[in-house]
Amino acid sequence: MKISIISPSFNQAQFIGSMFESVLQQPYPNWEIVVADGASTDGTVALLQQYHQRYPEKIRYISETDTGQSNALNKALRLCTGDIIAWLSTDDYYEPNIFQYVVDIFTQQPDVMVVYGQCDTVDETITPATVQPYYVAPFNYELLLNRRNFIPEAATFFRRQVYQHIGGFDEQLSYVMDFDYWLRAATVGKIIFVPKKLANFRVHTQSKTGSRNTGFFKEALAVSRKYGGKTMSGYWWMYQLEPLYYWYNRTLGALPGLGWMKRGMKRLVQGKLAVVNQQR
Repeated sequence: MKISIISPSFNQAQFIGSMFESVLQQPYPNWEIVVADGASTDGTVALLQQYHQRYPEKIRYISETDTGQSNALNKALRLCTGDIIAWLSTDDYYEPNIFQYVVDIFTQQPDVMVVYGQCDTVDETITPATVQPYYVAPFNYELLLNRRNFIPEAATFFRRQVYQHIGGFDEQLSYVMDFDYWLRAATVGKIIFVPKKLANFRVHTQSKTGSRNTGFFKEALAVSRKYGGKTMSGYWWMYQLEPLYYWYNRTLGALPGLGWMKRGMKRLVQGKLAVVNQQR
């Protein structure tokens, strides 16, 4: 089985090398990387050229303006040729020796369409103090639809049949195109969780997750409701409460003597969401 890694990119020269190296160091040989770059201006294109010249049969790229991340992902999808597809952004990276593990699952379980595993969130420094586990859970459609997106895109692999059945990513979405895709993928076949760390998801000041605002939660709520999610789902509570928490972080959290306020707001939000999730 051939693995295709589709990788949207824009001004990620600082991190793109670690993404490439995490793939190049995989012992499993049958893979390709297709990077869809949005006309970067920070040196990313020069690095893409270098890696393509070194591995012309393995690494391909395009660099041109796009209309957003979903558009870039769809460009890469149209170019990739693998039996298994994975989305790894150019600021994320894989754990060692995971490709054979994933291929074995798909080979042994032909009814499985999507596989996802554990993932850590890291920042620019990757120091132990900043590494945090990404929240994951065994697949449950109702949990995904009504509570939270627990499928980390960096640690997810899906068969080409999924793309052939549901098409590409929704280009009207700016933040939660992954959430929308997993909900649609669930209509194609079986999705399973494996208790093994597969990837690392980088959160930094230039990333969408690191700088996200209320547009993220509004969009997640809209997608949940589009597929029949409950009116007062976990996404609704996130939309209502999280903007206030982020406002405290941005405006008051850094001021001396007000750390207690930020901690209290975080506990309020997390506690409320925990109660909501237990009740549903």
